[in-house]
Amino acid sequence: MNERMKRVLGNMEKAGLEQVLVSAPASLKYLTGLHVAPGERLCALVLNSSGESTLYANRLFALERSADYRLVEFDDTDDCISVLQGGIKSGKLGVDKVWPSGFAVRLMDVRPDIHLALGSAPVDDARMCKSAEEIKKMRRSSLANDRATEKALSGMTIGETELDACARYADCAAREGASGCSFEPLVCFGAGAAQPHHESNSTRLQKGDAVIMDVGLLLDEYCSDMTRTCFMGAMTDEQKKVYELVRAANEAGRAAAKPGVPL
Repeated sequence: MNERMKRVLGNMEKAGLEQVLVSAPASLKYLTGLHVAPGERLCALVLNSSGESTLYANRLFALERSADYRLVEFDDTDDCISVLQGGIKSGKLGVDKVWPSGFAVRLMDVRPDIHLALGSAPVDDARMCKSAEEIKKMRRSSLANDRATEKALSGMTIGETELDACARYADCAAREGASGCSFEPLVCFGAGAAQPHHESNSTRLQKGDAVIMDVGLLLDEYCSDMTRTCFMGAMTDEQKKVYELVRAANEAGRAAAKPGVPL
């Protein structure tokens, strides 16, 4: 069992959970090193307090075996829940927040002795504490995002659309070595910049517009996310006033955020 799994076991003990089922692809990757996009098929890692870990997966995934877990495979012609339930003890089972109800309800039907409870926290809490190597990867991703954003902004021209700018950012991110965007790029021109959840569209950039870019990329499987605000041409007095107000609030909040300070 690897160190990450051991950390999750410690969190399980604190949460009063003796067994937890993990199905979120990002969490499976974190714990096993395997990348699985299960779609409608079952792929779940069951951890229990005894230190045993079993990965249940469709044979189509062709997953590698490991000393960190026991691999139990099944075919499309098998009842995956019948296979899974054989390795789960009676009592409380923590399941993560993304496990499909189509699997959860079927498990409850065949095993009324099992009580399902939300069990995401032991894994989520472990993932929140980043290692030195993870922090290094996050910084690389963030720096690459800064470079891609700067290049995308420098190429903006009057008359282009928000979607044009989004496509240019995605191209700049790829040139920085990104495997993709960490979320759909968001570029807002003018009035769209005032909408908290604007969706980029065919609005065209005009002189004097406020421009907001909310973008991020995926580098070495770690995401970055940054929002930048600039203006096409000289700022008006009102734009400068609002910009400086938000910047001052941002800096004050960052200065106050220190270990031990209540949110």
